[in-house]
Amino acid sequence: MCTSSSLEEKLGAILTSNHEITSSNQELKSSNQELQAQDDYLRKQLGIFLKQKQKACEEPIQSEP
Repeated sequence: MCTSSSLEEKLGAILTSNHEITSSNQELKSSNQELQAQDDYLRKQLGIFLKQKQKACEEPIQSEP
């Protein structure tokens, strides 16, 4: 049979573990938001680069005199 102190210890351990999980989850959310922002930036940069490259490929080549 469990004593109340061992139940309190288990509850305390569970609460501590829950707090650690919550903190870890918040850090992961923050990291995910940062990675999403980086992804959005890189996608925009890639789009700009591809448009510039396509434009350069479509321009007629001018021969030097």
